[in-house]
Amino acid sequence: MFFYYLNIIISFIYALAGLLLIRTIANKSPNLWFGIRNKYTLSNKEIWRKTNRSGGIILIISGLILLIPNLFIGPSNEKFYLWFTLISPIAVIVILGIATWIISKRLSEE
Repeated sequence: MFFYYLNIIISFIYALAGLLLIRTIANKSPNLWFGIRNKYTLSNKEIWRKTNRSGGIILIISGLILLIPNLFIGPSNEKFYLWFTLISPIAVIVILGIATWIISKRLSEE
């Protein structure tokens, strides 16, 4: 039951982080402390803004996708939620990293 509720909490954290990226960090100037940082985003303010906005959308969608198992699988399936809670953050980080790198690289080539 613990991992069932942990999955819900993680989903909301992703959604809140996505909103934070969209509402605040995307509107700031490129920096080394907050936001999605790579050589492309740090070199141009417009690339920074668009990449962080896209990353925020990806995080919000990821948070919503992570809630789907909670709708169909009951909290009694502890083993499923254990693995889902361990694997899903890794998958989200990898997907977010690759997607935002591709977005920022394409924007820098325009």
